[in-house]
Amino acid sequence: MSDGDDLGGRLRVLLHEIVAPERWGVRTESFWCYVEPPGHSWRLQGWKLHVSATAESAPTVLENAARVLLGRRACFKFAKGLDQVAELTSMRYPRSGGAKFITVYPDNDQHFRLLAEELHRATSGLAGPAILSDRAYQPGSLVHYRYGGFTSALPRLDDDGSYVPMLVAPDGTWVEDRREAWFTAPPWAPPPLPAMVPPTPPAERGRPVLIADRYQVDEAIRHSNRGGVYRAVDRTSGRRVILKEARPHIADAHTWLRREADMLDLLEPLGVTPRKVALTGYQGHLFLAEEEIPGPSLRRWVEERSRDEESRRPPLPDVLAVARRLVDLVALVHGAGLVLRDFNPGNVVVTPGGTLRLVDVEFVTRPGERAAPVMTPGYTAPEQIAAGSGPASQAADLYSLGACLLYICSGVNPVLAAEDAPARPVEERMELLVRTAMHGNEALRRLAPAVLGLTAGEPEARWSLQRVEAALRNGSRRPPGPTPITVLTSDEQDDLLRDLLAHTVERMTPDAAHLWPPFTYENRTGDPGNVHTGAGGIVAVLTGAVRALDDERCRDALATAATWLAAELEREPRALPGLFFGRSGAAWALHQAARTLEHDELAERALSYAKRIPLRWPVPDFTHGTAGAGVAQLALWRATGDAEFRARAQYCADSLMETRRHQVDEVVWPIPDEFGSKLAGLTHYGFAHGVAGIATFLLAAGRDLARPDYTDLAVTCGDALYIRAEPVGEAVRWPVGPKDSASGGAPAPDTAWWCNGSGGIGAFFARLWRATGEARFLHMAEMAATAVRNERWLVGPGHCHGNAGNGELLLDLAAVRGDARYLTWAAELAACVRGGHVRTNRRTVIPTPDESFGYNLGLAGIIGFLLRLRHGGPRWFMPDDFTLQLPPTERR
Repeated sequence: MSDGDDLGGRLRVLLHEIVAPERWGVRTESFWCYVEPPGHSWRLQGWKLHVSATAESAPTVLENAARVLLGRRACFKFAKGLDQVAELTSMRYPRSGGAKFITVYPDNDQHFRLLAEELHRATSGLAGPAILSDRAYQPGSLVHYRYGGFTSALPRLDDDGSYVPMLVAPDGTWVEDRREAWFTAPPWAPPPLPAMVPPTPPAERGRPVLIADRYQVDEAIRHSNRGGVYRAVDRTSGRRVILKEARPHIADAHTWLRREADMLDLLEPLGVTPRKVALTGYQGHLFLAEEEIPGPSLRRWVEERSRDEESRRPPLPDVLAVARRLVDLVALVHGAGLVLRDFNPGNVVVTPGGTLRLVDVEFVTRPGERAAPVMTPGYTAPEQIAAGSGPASQAADLYSLGACLLYICSGVNPVLAAEDAPARPVEERMELLVRTAMHGNEALRRLAPAVLGLTAGEPEARWSLQRVEAALRNGSRRPPGPTPITVLTSDEQDDLLRDLLAHTVERMTPDAAHLWPPFTYENRTGDPGNVHTGAGGIVAVLTGAVRALDDERCRDALATAATWLAAELEREPRALPGLFFGRSGAAWALHQAARTLEHDELAERALSYAKRIPLRWPVPDFTHGTAGAGVAQLALWRATGDAEFRARAQYCADSLMETRRHQVDEVVWPIPDEFGSKLAGLTHYGFAHGVAGIATFLLAAGRDLARPDYTDLAVTCGDALYIRAEPVGEAVRWPVGPKDSASGGAPAPDTAWWCNGSGGIGAFFARLWRATGEARFLHMAEMAATAVRNERWLVGPGHCHGNAGNGELLLDLAAVRGDARYLTWAAELAACVRGGHVRTNRRTVIPTPDESFGYNLGLAGIIGFLLRLRHGGPRWFMPDDFTLQLPPTERR
């Protein structure tokens, strides 16, 4: 091969040697180089081949394989350079795609068999990892195969409102092209090789296995491309161990596991780590067995201690005790002349006796030694991030300690997302987080000086461990610290709204397939037109911004976005009924936008589309199914007086009346087990997928359609949810669902979420109290409001799982109660939303998952909450007959 990392260059040399290069198509993209023979016609799907390699073997593997593939006129792609090969074989690469250096697209099964044998011979004896998603052509071969799509031509909108790769079964039905980290094949796909046997079912793969005739594995803790981590029993001693695996040919996996074994030996005299049991090779894999330390991680410890506290923070004495032990732990390791390098709440175990033990110590090293980069977001010092593989420093551990102290006080993971230059100093950003989290937090008030001292941007400015120890010894006195931030003021709300709206308008791409950057997750791409991740939710809040602010730039953007959305609704032939994940909310938003723009033709297109949305659907819920569709139909009837919308809304309500299930003392709406959705089999109490959201629609339908039977059923749901409530002081939470359902009876991980916790259920109770006047329902709503206020630092900024959605409950209560206290609480949540902001293009922007702009996960839901907080009005996507009227002092 040629010098350097460009594998594509050598491929072009081979083209000239073997075939007529001018007739072959070669194109290079950001990661892959594609090679097509003359006259090639892409198949939609079939058995395809993958060839693995390491960064060292890749040049030879490519040369040998390419001679076969070019000679046999095969279409293929390969990682274009050694950097890409290193990424494919890295420890952190997704398991389902790891090690797939070359992908071959045979013309047919006979071509497949010919290529498989010749590629196997050509690459025999060369190094490469096993490909977990495929079956090896022969034991130890670099050649693997799986059945799947050949092109990206078959993405289809699935039942959950995402575009996913699909296959076509012989009967014409669609089947998801699943990219699992184990071999799977459609039952109807003919085996390409005579000796091929059916894959082992997942249930059988989960049975206990024996490693090295010694370790009986009975539970997988986690999996990665590097290998698994398991709980096991050491048959030699009868003791429980943690077993860590390093797969062969995964870059540095064996090196790092041996290093961890060495570090366990080195640290053993300190008594702060598990005891090493053995380092064992088995079938080419390396396994490290170490003592299992009982107890939760520090991260889990904070969650558990917070769960039963009304404040949703660990008790002050517990926090101070653990803070002292954390400092002692770091001091002990530093005293031994070592650097931790990856000190975070996930790498510390709290034993039943309250002592702290370090786990995952492969990154421990000596000061000044150059070390591979390791970065846990929020806990890695800025100089460690900048240096990458630079020399190790104990000062970087001090930063990590300060971040851990902030976490145990508040539950805040102090992630400082990247900013455009000139970036704000670390001290300024950390102080903003601390000042906001300090509000009502006695532990953080006491530890704030130490947290800020330890997390100084410059290493030499950080507090020493001795200074931190002295501050903790004097913990009974509250030291001077920064002034807490209580609320986001009206001026700050205006500034943040202006910046978020400007950022949203600037990121619009009207000529692209997605008007805003697409949201992708687990090989799924969000629907560009729906409310959840697409333009539907953004159009709704832009409409609200135009009405509230009368801003010409927003109006122009709304006109562009509404026209784009109308075209997108008509482009996609499949219309799902859901309010957020389907197209009902998008049609409603488009109609509101058209009325605001006084665009009659666009309004008619929205109404015509809304009438074509199917209403019969197996999912009954608010976001995906019948209840949400009914909400949109009801709203459009109220907006237009069109009797067809009234009839369609009534159809949705009648369907929910028919599909309800009575069990014990409650009414529920299970999602069918056989439905092709990630929600299949669930029965929820919450707003997005369960009883609270469905009952909210029924309550509104009973009111608007003069159907007391709908209202009665909604009240019955309220009675059941009232009984299921779990008070925690003045707050309240609910289980996710009934104990005998797939949802389980446990509380949600963060119980104030809008989608399945107090934030959403409280919104239902606020409306139920308004409809019935029963004080107990109001009490539930107010306790839910306390819960969302207490959990404002345990959730993200967005609508579905965060402060924007929870803040809407507080604005609901301000609207129906006229109580300004809830406006103040909502402004507290807004301060938390702003606390983690970044500066982008000289604007304040709230980081969101995958830079999403959609309503549920992205900026649209945040903008909507801030607009309503600042300017009042109705709640987004709710069937309400009331609006938030702000006092004159709250408006300009």
